[in-house]
Amino acid sequence: MSGIINFLKNRYINIFSAVESGSIEGKSIIYVNPYNYFYLKKNINLLDGVYYRTDGIYVTVFIKWLNKTKFRTQRQSFDMTSLAPLIFNYCSINNKTIFLCGGSESDINEFVIKVKEAFPKLSVSGYLSGYQSEEEIISKLIMVETDFVLLGLGNKKQEEVLLRARDLKKATYFTCGAFISQTVQSKGMQYYPKLYDQLNLRWLYRLIKEKQTRKRVLIYYPKFFLAIIVDWLKAKVRN
Repeated sequence: MSGIINFLKNRYINIFSAVESGSIEGKSIIYVNPYNYFYLKKNINLLDGVYYRTDGIYVTVFIKWLNKTKFRTQRQSFDMTSLAPLIFNYCSINNKTIFLCGGSESDINEFVIKVKEAFPKLSVSGYLSGYQSEEEIISKLIMVETDFVLLGLGNKKQEEVLLRARDLKKATYFTCGAFISQTVQSKGMQYYPKLYDQLNLRWLYRLIKEKQTRKRVLIYYPKFFLAIIVDWLKAKVRN
């Protein structure tokens, strides 16, 4: 069976259920999207013990269709419309500390202020710009006593840091894409306007607002669609 398809079939995690059951701690959790799919496929041997969740309606629906007899997926983006309040509240209630890394120096400074205002009981163990090198981020991280780690370094870099750091520092790891920078650009903590969120048109809002997202959608979404179909068919034949 194709390595990436095997990973998608067996390493999906429902964060909401894991938090409710108390089994979330100590896990390393990434998300799968059309951009990082190709990186994950090439580095599947490094993903032992890693879990994933789906980010965005497009990928969620597609993987649900491919794995319809295996499990039921749901959108689990790390933003204020999905996982962020869940994890921040969990840390606050259970006296867990969190290390935050992402965005520019000004982004992370402002983000910490915002998140502390929104979640006054949240204990931030440390924070760092995502523009630092992987070595600098990992060096800082392993010196900090923390329970949770949130990495918003962009695709590939955040996965690479997570995969290296988890062997050096025991914690619960999450990747979160552009969440930190997006939150800084927002009024309050909400990046998406209410109407876009209610209509599940967050993807459309990002296409309108983010030039880099438009470029990625045009290049990677068709490639992802074809690649995962081919990988799935190969896995069916081998199985």
